[in-house]
Amino acid sequence: ASSVSFSLAAIDNVENLSLTGTTGISGTGNSLNNTITGNSGANSIDGGDGIDTLIGGTGDDTY
Repeated sequence: ASSVSFSLAAIDNVENLSLTGTTGISGTGNSLNNTITGNSGANSIDGGDGIDTLIGGTGDDTY
């Protein structure tokens, strides 16, 4: 879980990322099949390569 903007791009053995807190932050995946879950803020979510599942949460998110 992360409460700051975070990228999995340089980490090749992690597939899941959950954004925490209420501030809009960015979550970026890697080449694996990621699941990225947003928080209640207006997040920017990018799965990267792979077959990803992007779950925005309750904010006005962009993908």
